[in-house]
Amino acid sequence: MFASTSKLWTALAVTLSFLALVSAQCLTKDDNDARVDADARKALIKGQQEFGLDMLRVLVLGPNGSTIQPPPAPSAYPYTSKQWFKRSDDVQPKNVFFSPYSTYYALLLTYFGAAEGSTTANALRKALHMDDGEGKKGDKLTAMQAFNLEKMLRTAAKTLNNGSENATNGTGYDLSVSNRLYFDEKEPVRPCLAKLLADEITRLDFEGSPTKSREEINHWVEEQTKGHIKDLIPEDGITTNTNIVVVNAAYFKGLWASQFSPEQTKREVFYESRSRQTFVQMMHQKGNFNHMVSETLGAQILELPYTGETASLVILLPPFNLPDGLERTVAQLNVDALREALGPGSGFERPIEVALPKFSIEHSFDLKPTLSHLGLGSIFDIGADFSDFVGEDDLNKKDANETSSRRPIVLDAAIHKARVDLDETGTEAAAATALFSFRSSRPLEPTSFVANHPFVFLIYDRVAQSILFAGVYRSPRG
Repeated sequence: MFASTSKLWTALAVTLSFLALVSAQCLTKDDNDARVDADARKALIKGQQEFGLDMLRVLVLGPNGSTIQPPPAPSAYPYTSKQWFKRSDDVQPKNVFFSPYSTYYALLLTYFGAAEGSTTANALRKALHMDDGEGKKGDKLTAMQAFNLEKMLRTAAKTLNNGSENATNGTGYDLSVSNRLYFDEKEPVRPCLAKLLADEITRLDFEGSPTKSREEINHWVEEQTKGHIKDLIPEDGITTNTNIVVVNAAYFKGLWASQFSPEQTKREVFYESRSRQTFVQMMHQKGNFNHMVSETLGAQILELPYTGETASLVILLPPFNLPDGLERTVAQLNVDALREALGPGSGFERPIEVALPKFSIEHSFDLKPTLSHLGLGSIFDIGADFSDFVGEDDLNKKDANETSSRRPIVLDAAIHKARVDLDETGTEAAAATALFSFRSSRPLEPTSFVANHPFVFLIYDRVAQSILFAGVYRSPRG
């Protein structure tokens, strides 16, 4: 194990040294003045968490979800409090599932090509939470260091398992995350970026063979997600005018550390709302699990670890008798609340009876509206500036006239497709770039966790501190 770890850190040192050698004025105009930031990956992880929770709020609460004012803390109002969240009559609540991890890294790739100092770069940096909140601005060089470090750690985990086809990445679960930047073969991609992103950049003949290009990309996504995500890009998704396609594919498979027995699975009622019920296959088991009641989030929280106990399914279960309990929980869910719920000492193992529905969710949606609500609508405009992808290596030699005369790089579509299957053995997921006072109304130590009404769930990597996947389960009807 020690030898393998030594090899890992040697590889990381070589990678970061290589970055310094090839990146002079490639990512910023003063790359030579930059230093390797020891906190780069930490800042990137926090940004990914914040972005993921922003996305969840928009997908659950609507267009203003990322900026909506949360309700008062749950301890400040009783169950009979006036309903805080009201959905439009013509909007039916649906299941939600997506990978914030996948989406974040796809957008990070586009940030590397956004012109330094442009509105495009500033919008991406803000939405991706790349500034540390203490006056320090996130920059491309720091982001690239963190991106490469994250990639190396994921790759090294596979190496520790000697590349076994059935390996679980040395963590007890199987996680595959792959990124691709597909450029039209006629685009003059900057050589320094081609070196920095050698694993990500691929050339295709969009202009001459759009159909073949689409099929090749879809085949790659299907392969990376073990066949779970098919036909990500629709038939009209690539045309002769396409010059760039950014793709991120993520696949996860985890086995429960404590599996549910199929013999205990029963057909039971699931309460979609006070007036709407249906039946589900409800799994049951009794065991020792990390459990807590969060008054900040207004929910019970249960953590079901996967084998290896470095990743978990985290379920946030609001009270059933509050009509907007789920929306209140989502509105309160921020990075601080997540840290409170999942950080050291946040909960403790106790014997508890668990009832959890078996379910599958496949969610395919156009990301553009969601990203627009997060302040990224401008990156899809014809005026978006991704000119740092092409031209001179040295940004100080960038010719404004040459840039303006070249065909602009335009992002005209953003598609996200994700799928999760949860059963007695564990969870398989894939994605390609998804009110009350507890003191007076609950037992001090609940002995059961019955998820027979809508809940929020996260697949959380404790080692990387990353939200790999997130979702809301409202109904077996979809």
